[in-house]
Amino acid sequence: MRTFTTKRASKILAISTIAAGMLSSASAFDIKYNGWLEMFGKGGFNNQAIDKDKGIYPTDSFLNVVGSLGFDGNLLAKDLESQSLKYGFNITGGSMILDSTSKGFPLGPDSVNNEYVGNWLGYNQNLGSKDGSNRHLYVINNAYLDYTYGDFDTSPFSFQFKGGRYLSSAEYMSGYTQGFEAAMKFKFSDSQALKLWWYSSYGRAFAFGQWLIDFYSPQGYMTSGGQFANYGIHAFKAIYSLGGLDITPYIYFSPGTYTAPAFRVEYDTNKGFDGTGFRSRTFANILLPIYDDRWDGEYRWGSIVNKYTQSLLIQQQFDYNNYNFGLGVYKNFGHANARIGTTGNPWMLDFWTASSYDIGRSISDMIGKDAITPYLFVGGTHFANKLWWQLTGRWTDAERSQEHAVALNLKYQIDDRLSVGGKIEYFSDTTKAGYKVGWANGGGGYGNEEGTTQAGTPKNVADRSHAFLWIHYDI
Repeated sequence: MRTFTTKRASKILAISTIAAGMLSSASAFDIKYNGWLEMFGKGGFNNQAIDKDKGIYPTDSFLNVVGSLGFDGNLLAKDLESQSLKYGFNITGGSMILDSTSKGFPLGPDSVNNEYVGNWLGYNQNLGSKDGSNRHLYVINNAYLDYTYGDFDTSPFSFQFKGGRYLSSAEYMSGYTQGFEAAMKFKFSDSQALKLWWYSSYGRAFAFGQWLIDFYSPQGYMTSGGQFANYGIHAFKAIYSLGGLDITPYIYFSPGTYTAPAFRVEYDTNKGFDGTGFRSRTFANILLPIYDDRWDGEYRWGSIVNKYTQSLLIQQQFDYNNYNFGLGVYKNFGHANARIGTTGNPWMLDFWTASSYDIGRSISDMIGKDAITPYLFVGGTHFANKLWWQLTGRWTDAERSQEHAVALNLKYQIDDRLSVGGKIEYFSDTTKAGYKVGWANGGGGYGNEEGTTQAGTPKNVADRSHAFLWIHYDI
């Protein structure tokens, strides 16, 4: 980390702490300090030497140390039960201390793993190729105000407005957002309600043990005049609830990039499930992205984008006491997830698990063009919910590749503050003939170039098996 960056972060934290201390002396509101420290590691089991001509690349390995400090509270009087004005501020920083992709030092100029931590191409992502001098190793991830009137669970009418930087609540926008959202709910009876929700985002960041990336614009384009246009990502949703049935028409759109109407149906036989008895949850979601003409025929994630696309997710889960099991299918018609569905997705599976030497930040072809992924899962909780586990298995076939994987995830809550967890995954990835592997060493970025396909390239079978291990401590 460069010296000026460290000094700047220290000044911001010092000023924020002094301000918080002054505010805490007032009796009208409360303040709580918070923080966490996490060590997160990934170990790839494929350590083959790089052979660009044959398209052979190892699976990346790395070790991160990341921490966060901040404060939050309520600006309104505690006896004002029907309303609250919450605030929060956090700085998260850290670095990669082991990096299998960097020859000199972690996150060096040749690092490919900087896609996980530190990569900074500017807010508009226009600073050129990844370079060791472009590293942001901290992010102000929380700086928000959150006003709520009423109780969204019990009140006949409730309202919320939240703005600033905060953890995103949008299913197609994960991580931290820079923007605002508003919601109101009308509760007609104990079993019937209508909730309306608006969301606008003008930036995205990561502040976790595995990912640490400063705010950037995930969507946007260059105008004919050479200026970067960013009109944000927006969403509107109406959720009608009747007993265990939720019906949700909604839409996501980013002007100049896509318009994606969508529809979701969920049915839960036991919304008050407490880990005892039986529960069935059925989930069906269809997303219909329509891409702007400027993207029609362009490359993204190694495949050509087409204007009219669809994405379908169907999942059935059963819970019996402390166990759960289920199955589902995720299907893309065309390149539906070219620009929506990768920055967030309601799907339960993690699709950032391939190799950082391939397309994007280790992205899997589960979100690829014409991809279909049937999957199974089983899991449970034990020892008063201290131990959680889940076993998943999937098979994926997309235009660019075919994959199959089995993963076991574990988490154990040692006490109120300390938890440990990990994952071990068998993952076989077959890149089909005619498609390139290794964008990171070929000057690519996100498979946006025509060179991501190459006639005569043979199919490539790669072992992308890996393990995660993390230790998390809440301050």
